[in-house]
Amino acid sequence: YQYTASTPAHDHYITCANSRKYVRVPPAAGVPCNVAEIGLLPNQGAAFNCTTYLNKILVAAAATGGCKHWFFPTATYYFNTQPNDITVADIWFEGADSHDNMALVKNFPSTAVDDAIFNFRRSAFTLTGVRFLGLVGSQNVSTNVGTGSFISIVSDASNAIGYGTIDDIECTSDATLPNGHACVDVNIYADGAIGPGALNGFGVRAIEMTRMKLFGTERYSIWLHNTTSCHVTGSGSFSAGGLTTSGTVVIDGNASFDSQGNIVSFAHIANGMITEHATGVLVDCAQWEAGTITVAATVRGGARGNLRSGATVSNSSSF
Repeated sequence: YQYTASTPAHDHYITCANSRKYVRVPPAAGVPCNVAEIGLLPNQGAAFNCTTYLNKILVAAAATGGCKHWFFPTATYYFNTQPNDITVADIWFEGADSHDNMALVKNFPSTAVDDAIFNFRRSAFTLTGVRFLGLVGSQNVSTNVGTGSFISIVSDASNAIGYGTIDDIECTSDATLPNGHACVDVNIYADGAIGPGALNGFGVRAIEMTRMKLFGTERYSIWLHNTTSCHVTGSGSFSAGGLTTSGTVVIDGNASFDSQGNIVSFAHIANGMITEHATGVLVDCAQWEAGTITVAATVRGGARGNLRSGATVSNSSSF
């Protein structure tokens, strides 16, 4: 055979001159696979359901020797049905732009808050450099209320989830508030209430989220439920106009297990926070915009920062 270089979708292919097939060759160290290689093409419009191809990526990543580092070029990608859970450890999704030139669009209604585009169910994941956008298709078709999340991290009785990295992320929804509601319920949801063995109640741990820009949701901007040692930083949590809980930060546990050792540090938080069943919690904010900052009397920890005139404090001596 004679071989000539070819790049049908990425530079990981060569052409066999005496056949009409492409041969996959291993990428160079540190070079991700382009999502277009598997059919997830950019800018195909709302009728092109990218969920089909994200699910194929997950199958490819789970295969022996499969690529676990995937790159999204700058484009708009519509997800019209919920993607499968991500049950591959050490997977890495990388985007080209976390701002206006890119959008991973949630365009499907969810039945639960943990139904997301990226549903992480194993440890050591990375998600970086992408912008999420919620559209009216993400609303409940009967109530018009925003549903689901963009990113969910949920443990189970067999799998704790830890050592995840989420970096340089923007989450937003249709700014017109179609039907008077936001399009997504919660931007990022983490739930460790069920975990294996001694980690039951602490199944999600050591998740680092940095450079976060979280905009209008139906309810909460970020919700850490039964998590431990999670750290969230960024420019802020901003509300969808007129929705009184939109942009709220929530850190909580349950009656059996506290969340432990979680820190959220933002420049701006739109609508206060709710903290209960938590130990060693700190929410640090340069400007609390509005809403009630509620810290249950049993919580060890609290909140600090500067209150604007619309913000109030309940059961906290940290200010």
